[in-house]
Amino acid sequence: MNKQKSQQGSGLLAIVIILAVVLIGAVGYIFWQNFFSGSNKSENISSQFKTYTNDKYSYQFQYPSDWSTSSESDDAIVEVYDPILRESQISLPNYSDALSGVVISYCNLDKAVKDNCYGVYGDDIDLASYVSKRSPLSRSVEINGLTAYEYITAGSYYNFTRLVEYKGGIYSFSAVSETYNLDGLSGDIKSILSSISFN
Repeated sequence: MNKQKSQQGSGLLAIVIILAVVLIGAVGYIFWQNFFSGSNKSENISSQFKTYTNDKYSYQFQYPSDWSTSSESDDAIVEVYDPILRESQISLPNYSDALSGVVISYCNLDKAVKDNCYGVYGDDIDLASYVSKRSPLSRSVEINGLTAYEYITAGSYYNFTRLVEYKGGIYSFSAVSETYNLDGLSGDIKSILSSISFN
């Protein structure tokens, strides 16, 4: 009987030792990946993004390499979107292109009356006032030294919009937020919006 207890104790000890070795190996592997192979990670991140440059309207942004872009109206409207997500959503009621990515539009204030850019944006109102009238949930942010105005509205979806006035025009960046919150955008959308620069 003592021999049987001794064998059970030895078997249990062997299992504990094996589990400890596996655990130490897993922790070591994770540590190695996070701290010693960091140079490969930055190369992977940059290779996972493409850069869209719009020379005509003087801006650029980065977007995931498995996403697509399309443009219309002589590049005044550009969409960057996840094609797989778009395919799954296109049949939804009240479908919006902004559901699967970011829609960017440009309105030249030198050639158009401000009312034609965004409906209620008139000559008697500045961009900050326009945004605060559109939504109580709004804020200003800085992009490359420019003041941008963000707001969110609720309709069929939570519609996020960022407006920037630059070189005689208004740029609108629209997307759908996951929540009624200015910080409710998905990670890919946040990455795109944070990479926007004007030249």
